[in-house]
Amino acid sequence: MSPSTQRPNQPSIRVIYLGLSRTGTVSLMEALELLEYGPYYHTIKWVQSQPNDFHKWIEQYETANFPEALYRVCPDAKFILTTRDPENGNEA
Repeated sequence: MSPSTQRPNQPSIRVIYLGLSRTGTVSLMEALELLEYGPYYHTIKWVQSQPNDFHKWIEQYETANFPEALYRVCPDAKFILTTRDPENGNEA
């Protein structure tokens, strides 16, 4: 959270949320926005702003190691992983 978006008397906390499509990441983004946490970034917002370059962006990441890489860069961050029951995966 940058100083310009931080609420008065609010501790500086970096929250990183991870999750595959249909696991509630948009709902979580909206909740964090209501709580005035920011700045926030979500893949869908990036894709909407640059749809023709999405494949180039996603190919640059080692997705299997991405959470570990984020933790190494941001060890003091709070991580939220959203998941979905595979048995009910199509009922979103």
